[in-house]
Amino acid sequence: MCSFVLNRQMGQTAGKQALAGLFLYGLLVQIEAPTCAAAGKGSVTEHAYAIQLYKDGRAAAEANRNEEAVTALQQSLTLEPNLSTRNLLASVLGRMGRYGAAYKQFQLVEREAGMTARRGDKKAAEAKEFAVAGLAELKPLVVRLLLLPGADLPSGFVVQLDGVTLPASDLGQTLALEPGAHLVLATGPRLKPVELKLTLSAGEQRSLELSPERLPSATLRLKVPLRPPGLAFELDGQPFAVESDERPLFLEAGMHRLTVRAPRYRSFVWKGLATENTETELTALLQPDAGPPRALVYGGAAATGAALITAAVLGSIVQSRNQDPMLQRQPGELGKSAFDTTNHFATASNILWGAGGALAAATATLALFTDWKSPAFTKSGNGTSITWHLAPSGNLQYVSISLFGMY
Repeated sequence: MCSFVLNRQMGQTAGKQALAGLFLYGLLVQIEAPTCAAAGKGSVTEHAYAIQLYKDGRAAAEANRNEEAVTALQQSLTLEPNLSTRNLLASVLGRMGRYGAAYKQFQLVEREAGMTARRGDKKAAEAKEFAVAGLAELKPLVVRLLLLPGADLPSGFVVQLDGVTLPASDLGQTLALEPGAHLVLATGPRLKPVELKLTLSAGEQRSLELSPERLPSATLRLKVPLRPPGLAFELDGQPFAVESDERPLFLEAGMHRLTVRAPRYRSFVWKGLATENTETELTALLQPDAGPPRALVYGGAAATGAALITAAVLGSIVQSRNQDPMLQRQPGELGKSAFDTTNHFATASNILWGAGGALAAATATLALFTDWKSPAFTKSGNGTSITWHLAPSGNLQYVSISLFGMY
């Protein structure tokens, strides 16, 4: 935990300015810049730059250049989160009248410092004490809004507050806002958008339940027991996010294709016909990628066969020409031309024999590392959908061809 030092000087003011209110503490209370880098986080250069940004922000705050102070302090927090920086940022925001933003910063300090203070860190306890005092000072000045998402909302449900998309973690949590007009917009797949215009007064607390009306749809409940890093979802060629297995997908009636992908796992693909007012449960079982796809083995076998068959045909032509007495007795240029043609055929045949042999060896090696046991596809219980594993199918154990010819 980086050091957080508070030296209360309530009788003095930086720059001899008369300031009032606890959220002006950035000038009434000296907060020393962070003096230690978080272990294992960032570089020494980033840490030094974060401290310099903190000092720049504090100097700007003392000179009453609030916007400049906020910018510098936010950049410092991006490089290295720190209780000193966040408390100072909260005080400057409060002085600017941005009570909701200041309240949120004090809440973060209270939460972060509280975890460390329980382990006996006195400086963190001081930081939490000041944040709690700041919250008490700001409480009558902010609006507290609780947005409650309704039940059975689809994946892709999004709530915007004043044009800014809220993270899912903010739903169900009390948000501190500035008094005045606010706009809440809730949207999602196959939902009628909900738009609410609110005018909230200082100290007011309000809760809203967001339950958009659902358009006629088919319901698909997707469960993904294994969620490896890099997991990605795609519906009808478009990527989408699935926050949890509890949120269903609402689909328009018609054929749909759902793909679940993850690095080093075979893709899971579902194809099915969705009809209105029906519900389908689907479990996407991702299986580790066990080796080369079967299609590659089949392609290699086909190329091997083509090369060897062509080599054999050319070899047969060469033998036939070598045994043809008419060609042997061709005089002058005609005989030379016939001999050159035979040599060309022989050379091509030898090359193809070699290429075919190399392809056969490569194909056999691929076949040994290919998973031949997994099913190519499985049908769902109601027979209306097919679940495909993107691993080519087949029953062949392996193919090994060893042929050689010289002419």
